[in-house]
Amino acid sequence: MYKSLRALIESALHRRSLRRWQQLADGAVSLSGEALRLNRQRGRQLRRHIDRLTHLAELHLALPMIGYNDVVPASVHLLLA
Repeated sequence: MYKSLRALIESALHRRSLRRWQQLADGAVSLSGEALRLNRQRGRQLRRHIDRLTHLAELHLALPMIGYNDVVPASVHLLLA
């Protein structure tokens, strides 16, 4: 129960965050210079974390899976050779 409730809350917060950044981007033309600078700074802070997570995920996912050779059909091995 706890995990499903937590997942539900995290999903709702994620959707809200996406909606907020979309609204900020859509309304950026009408923002003052000060508000633009503040939102740019916040966006860059967020992007640093996102870039780090993306980089680590790509490194991890690029590694071969243990036991992968047992699962791959022989024809794919010929293509990789």
